[in-house]
Amino acid sequence: MAIKREWAVVLALVGGAAMARAEVLEVGSVAPKLGEVEWVKGGPIDPVKADGKQITVVEFWATWCGPCVETVPHLTEFQRKYAAKNVRIVGVSQYDPGNTLDDVKRFIERMDRKMDYAVAFDKSGETYRAYMDAAEQSGIPTAFVVEQSGKIAWIGHPMDGMETAIEELAAGKYDLELAMKLYRIDRKIDRATYDGEFEDLIKAADEAIAVKPDSIGHHLWKFRAYAGYLEKPEEAKKVAEQVLKVAGNDPGKVIQVADEIVMEEDKAGSNALAFAALEKTLAAAPKDVDVRMAYFRALAVTGDTSKAMKLAGETIELMKGNAEKLSRFAEVLSSPVMRVKCGELALRAVELAIEVAPQEPMHHLTKFHILHECKKDLKAANVTGQYFVQLAAGDAEALNNFAWGLLTQDDFKGQYNELALAASETMRKSPGGDSWMNLDTLALAKFENGKIDEAIVIEKQAIEKCPEGPAKPELQAALERFEEAKKGKE
Repeated sequence: MAIKREWAVVLALVGGAAMARAEVLEVGSVAPKLGEVEWVKGGPIDPVKADGKQITVVEFWATWCGPCVETVPHLTEFQRKYAAKNVRIVGVSQYDPGNTLDDVKRFIERMDRKMDYAVAFDKSGETYRAYMDAAEQSGIPTAFVVEQSGKIAWIGHPMDGMETAIEELAAGKYDLELAMKLYRIDRKIDRATYDGEFEDLIKAADEAIAVKPDSIGHHLWKFRAYAGYLEKPEEAKKVAEQVLKVAGNDPGKVIQVADEIVMEEDKAGSNALAFAALEKTLAAAPKDVDVRMAYFRALAVTGDTSKAMKLAGETIELMKGNAEKLSRFAEVLSSPVMRVKCGELALRAVELAIEVAPQEPMHHLTKFHILHECKKDLKAANVTGQYFVQLAAGDAEALNNFAWGLLTQDDFKGQYNELALAASETMRKSPGGDSWMNLDTLALAKFENGKIDEAIVIEKQAIEKCPEGPAKPELQAALERFEEAKKGKE
C-alpha cells in the first residue's frame, strides 16, 4: 500500500497515457492555449498573451494529491510576492472520478485565502494533454513557467527552483537559451538513468557542465554514477575534487556537496575532502548553524558519534530562538543512525522549538517520533500525538501520512490505533480530506478499531473515487479483507 501512495501522484490521472504527437513540448516551445476550461476562481488568464510583461505559471494539480495540497500555500505566497511584477499563477485541475468540479469547488472554498490565485477546471482533459502529455510529464504537481514573450521558460516541481526562474525573468536576467540546452540535457540524463545507461549519463552531465561549468548538480550526477552505479572510485574522487572547487567558499554549496559525497563506505576516498571543506567553511563562519548541521551529519554517517554529540550540544545552544532549525536538527538527531546516543539532545532541541512556536504542528510531530523512537515512552508519545492532531486540523496530507504510518509501519502498528483513528477523522474534515487515498486510510483506521461495517462503507467510497491504475486493485483487496473479517464475526 505504501507503493500505491507513491504511484498515485505519478500515474493515476485519467487520460494520462502518452499520446502520439508531432512535437514534444519543452523549454523554449511556444506555450499552448489553455483550451476549454471553466474558471473556478479568478481568471480568465491567457498564458500566451505575449505582451512583453506578463509571466504566467500554469500548475497542474488535483484535490487528492497530497504534494499538490502542500504546495498550495506556497503558490499563494508566490502570487502575492510577485503580483506587482506581473506574475500570474493558474492552477489547472483535470477531471477524474476523484477530482470532479464539485470536489475542486469545495476544496477552494475550504482553503479560502490560503489558495489565493486563479484556478481553472479542465473537464475534457484538453489542457492536460496540451501541456502535461505533450511535455511527457506524468507526475503532479508540475508547473510550466511561461515567459513574457509566450514561450515555456521552465518546467518542474513548483517547489524546486521555480522561484529562482521567476525572479530572473522578472529582473530580465533569465537566460532562455541556456535553460533550453540544460533542459534537453536533463532529459537525456533522465532517460539514461531510467535505462541504466550510466556511461551515457556521464556524457550528458559533461555536456551540461560544458555549457554551465558551475552546475553543481551535474557534477554530483557524475559522482553518483562513478561512486555507486559504475563503482569507479578513482573517477568519483576526481569528480569530488572538481565539484568542491566549484563550490568554493559558498557555505550553501559546500553543504550541498558534502551531503552527497560523504559516504558510510568511503570507497571513493571523498570523505576526507568533504571534511576538509566543511572544517574550512566552519572556521570562517563558526556560528553558521547550517554548516554545523552538515558537519554533524557527516560525523554521524562516518560513525564519529562522540564528536558529533559534542558538536550537537553546542549547535543547539546557538539555535535558541530559531524554531524551524531546532526542529529540523531534532529530526536529524533522532534519525536511526544517532537516536540511541542523541535522544536527550533531540528532545531538548524540539522542546526549545516548541517554546518559540508552540502552535506549529510539525514540531509536535517531531517530538512524537523522538518520544516513541528514541525514548520508547509510548504514553508520552500518545499525548503528544493527540496534540499534533489538534494542531494539524486542516492539513489533510500531514494527518493522512501520520495515520497511515501509525497503521502500517512495523514500528508503530497496533500501538496507536485510537490515535490513528482520531487523525483520520480529523483529516476527513480538512480540505482535500475526502480523496480516495484519505478515505482508504480512514477505512483502515476504522477496521483496526473494530468498526468493520464503517470500514467497508468507506472503502467502497474510496474505490469509487479512485482512478483506474495500480492502486485500485489494492483498495479492492482491502475491501475483500474487511468483508472476510465481517463474515468471520457473523
